[in-house]
Amino acid sequence: MLRTQTVVFVLSLLLGVLHAYANGTDGPGRFHFTTGQNKVEIPFYTFNNQVIIPVVVNDKVPLNFILDSGTSQAILFDRKLAMDLGIGFGRRIQFSGVGTSNNVTAFRTRGVKLNLPGIEGEMMGMAILNSDYLDMGRFDIHGIIGYQLFVRFAVKIDYQQQILTLMEPQGYCSEGYETLEMAIENSKPYVNTSILLPNHKEIPTRLLVDTGGSFGLSLIKGLNPEISPPKNAQRIRIGSGLGGKVKGFNGKVTLKLNQHLATESEAVFIDHSEFSKKGQDPGKQGSIGNSLLKDFIVILDYSNSKILLRPNLQPELSRH
Repeated sequence: MLRTQTVVFVLSLLLGVLHAYANGTDGPGRFHFTTGQNKVEIPFYTFNNQVIIPVVVNDKVPLNFILDSGTSQAILFDRKLAMDLGIGFGRRIQFSGVGTSNNVTAFRTRGVKLNLPGIEGEMMGMAILNSDYLDMGRFDIHGIIGYQLFVRFAVKIDYQQQILTLMEPQGYCSEGYETLEMAIENSKPYVNTSILLPNHKEIPTRLLVDTGGSFGLSLIKGLNPEISPPKNAQRIRIGSGLGGKVKGFNGKVTLKLNQHLATESEAVFIDHSEFSKKGQDPGKQGSIGNSLLKDFIVILDYSNSKILLRPNLQPELSRH
């Protein structure tokens, strides 16, 4: 696995711990259209399967942010950059990253202005890492944005065309899409699915829909004794960061999204002991990330508690 992949993967796990400490959307801000229309289309590029969108902070220079449905508020990776952008610092937070006991420091702040093409938000909350711990600046990636967009708009991600569409939750076209119920808990979206292991046993599974994850399917090993790697799974080093290593297993499983839609996927099995206790979500058994989601055109509609999927033509995708 390339260093860029391991860094970004561990970044996703690390921020999962940060969310437990910085849960909630500080600040009264809310995004609105500046164009007078009911939708905007924003081109994006991908880095290691992640969706990278332009965000202007405090009317300064445009920055590159990861679109992450697993985060409750915007996050900036570097305190020095925040100072250059005129962002003040609020309450200090300390937490432990995944795979390490080292303490990491962040700050919560509010009153930040965020602009995307055709979209504006004032008085927004933000978490700021004390320094760029994983050196994301060298990839020209500066932060993360998530729930504050998803709670306001229906968000359509077209991975093939590399277009992000932000729409009013009422009135968009859903023809041709499969619809799954989605629960929003602690600012994060979850779906009830099932996985089929090589022994043909079907296991109900509650998964986080994580557009901030570069992986396809990750499963937490050890919380449910039935969720374990296939016999032919390979032990791998998933990543490293903040002084620690994250290890697990890699193997193929079938993910059944609903009774009509299933896909075979590479799955990473991560031992639950790799997670800080404060970062564990006892209701989550794994995550669906972009490597799998990119097989679809995806609409995340928090207002109506649903996710819509329209399959792209991929040989591994099946409809029953």
